[in-house]
Amino acid sequence: RRPNIMALFASEASVLPQEKPCPRPDAEAPAEGAEPVQNEEKILDMARAKLAELYEIHDYFFSADKDEKREMLSSLVTEIQDLLDGLGEGANSAERAAIAYIRGRALDAFDTHDERAEDWLSRAVKLNPLSSEAWNGMGHCIWKRGNLAGAKHCFERGLELKPNKASLQQLSMLLRAVPAKDVEERAKNINESVDKARQAVALDVADDYSWYILGNAYCGLFFQVTHRVADLEKALQAYSRADANGEGHNPDLYFNRGNVLRYKEDYHEAVKNYQTAKELDPSLPTAECIEDVERHVRRVAELIEKRGRMKGKRIAKLRQSLASVSAPEAVGDLDPIGLSQLADGDNGGKLLTLRILMPLSPSGVPPESFLVMDGDGSFSTISLYDITRKESSALVENTLVQLAHPQRRRVEYTHHGMDVGYDYLCVQNPSNVYVNGTAMKIAFQSEVKFANFDA
Repeated sequence: RRPNIMALFASEASVLPQEKPCPRPDAEAPAEGAEPVQNEEKILDMARAKLAELYEIHDYFFSADKDEKREMLSSLVTEIQDLLDGLGEGANSAERAAIAYIRGRALDAFDTHDERAEDWLSRAVKLNPLSSEAWNGMGHCIWKRGNLAGAKHCFERGLELKPNKASLQQLSMLLRAVPAKDVEERAKNINESVDKARQAVALDVADDYSWYILGNAYCGLFFQVTHRVADLEKALQAYSRADANGEGHNPDLYFNRGNVLRYKEDYHEAVKNYQTAKELDPSLPTAECIEDVERHVRRVAELIEKRGRMKGKRIAKLRQSLASVSAPEAVGDLDPIGLSQLADGDNGGKLLTLRILMPLSPSGVPPESFLVMDGDGSFSTISLYDITRKESSALVENTLVQLAHPQRRRVEYTHHGMDVGYDYLCVQNPSNVYVNGTAMKIAFQSEVKFANFDA
């Protein structure tokens, strides 16, 4: 199941990740009690092997033609059901539990809820209530029909029976999907989501999927709760561990990481990840993302080089308007500085005075960016994080903006025959920005979505 890493860059949540809340079937289906006879055991083993093959396709086969994958899944589901038909109801409770589990998990391999799958998995839980695998399967199935509370109970029951990473992975995803009545409850859920993902990693530090889930959890924590840069870095570190441990077959890993890097304006690495995601899954909207990035980078570089395509007379007028601007009282004793005098990185104790020339943000993707000019007639762009659309829309042409403690960063982009680079101003704390003398307020965009993170 691919939940929406929340509508791609609908706002800052456009940076939340994509996950498939689908516990992978264990090699052993739930079974207790007397052993079946040899022939029946062989049929069950064949069905288990087919179930593993089914989920291998479910998790790792991608095609631009969605019907192709559905047909492959349907064919295997039919094979599994036909195999199990030869066993009837099963000779004993252990066999009946195994049959119910395998039938249910097979029917649950599609994106939409299947009542037959739920019936079989419910039967598996009743026949073998001590099977964590059956509880996990049941939780995944009823999650699809929107029963989040029931799904949570199932995953928690599976975890009570046996510490296992599948229950923890599912709980981490579900906790970020549960609607919250207020900000406090949302923060509690997401922090708990991170904790569950950490526990899953602790159970098996070599498991690539657990690291991927942890990366998504940290993205949720950053975009919806803390907005601490350290949490976003932890997300990228977790994605790197997932990649290194073998999750290189997961296109969502690269797509999500591409979104995070795009948010950080590391466009070169973002596009590298989008390209890998597209190679693995042609159905992902990576082409649009790459086109948007390249359009933005090309446009910004050209506008800076051509001085906003402005005539000399207008530039001279704007320079004159900035010559007599004094520092806002609230900033204290900061040294005025021009764009050409900035050092790379932090410029603490300095104050930049600028005019907004035009908005540049591509497709509503955060951060909000603008072409600016200083009193010396130098051009650059300023990227503002954590401001609302309302505040952004107020930054119209000729707006006076003063930036305390400016940070200068650089974009270097070399893909598809393009080789461009430019410096820009990065503002992660809007309270350092003064618009017509008044400091901006931090306004976290908690609605940000990241196509492919969470439902």
